[in-house]
Amino acid sequence: MFQRDYFMRMIGQMTQALGQVMGMRDRKEHLQALAIVDELLDREFRLNSRLVDTLTDQELVGMLTTAGVIDHGSLQAIARLLREKGEIYAERGETEASYAAHLKALHLFLRGGLVDPEPATAEPALEIARLQELLDAYELPEETKRLLMAWQEQEGRFDLAENLLHELLEDGLLTHPEAERFYDRLLDVPEERLERGGLSLSEVREAREDLRRQGVQSSDIR
Repeated sequence: MFQRDYFMRMIGQMTQALGQVMGMRDRKEHLQALAIVDELLDREFRLNSRLVDTLTDQELVGMLTTAGVIDHGSLQAIARLLREKGEIYAERGETEASYAAHLKALHLFLRGGLVDPEPATAEPALEIARLQELLDAYELPEETKRLLMAWQEQEGRFDLAENLLHELLEDGLLTHPEAERFYDRLLDVPEERLERGGLSLSEVREAREDLRRQGVQSSDIR
C-alpha cells in the first residue's frame, strides 16, 4: 500500500511538473523548463543536474538498487525526466546534450525493463519506442544495440532482435558463439510465438546452420 501511494504521489507530481514544462516549451522558455526538471530531480531523488550528467546509466541503476532490488518507480521517473531534458536541449539546438540525455534515458529504461518491464511511473515499452525514434538519426553504440537486442528478444520481436544481431556481427562486435546461442534460444520458442515475432522456424534453423558453416570455414582457414 505504501509503495502504491508513493508511486501515485510521484506520478501526480511528475504529471503536474511535465505539464508546466510543456507550457514553457510552447512559449520557448527553455531555461525555465530545464529548471523545473532539475528541481524535480533534486527534490524527489536528491540528484542534481551535474551528478545525473556525470554518472553512467549503470551507476544510476546501482544507486537505485537496494539488496539487489531496483526501485523501478524512481528509475522510470528519472529516465522520463531525462527524455524531457533531451527534447528541451533539441529545441535549443544543443544536439550533443540532447543525444546524451536521450541515450542515457534509453539505457535506463532498457536496463530496468529487462528486469521488470511493467510500468510503475512510466510505460517502459512506449518510452523505449519513443527514444528509438528520437535517436534514429544516430549510429548507436555497441552497448545500446546489445541492450536493444536483448529487449526485443524478451518482448518477442525476434525479427528486430535478429536485425541488431546482424549489425553487431557485421561490425565485428558480436562473436559467432554469441550469435549461435541467440538462435539456440529461438529454437526453444514455440513455433507460433516465433511467427508472431516475425521469424519462422525454418528461417531460424537456416540461420543457425549458416553460422555453423561459417564457424567451420573460419576454423579451416586458421
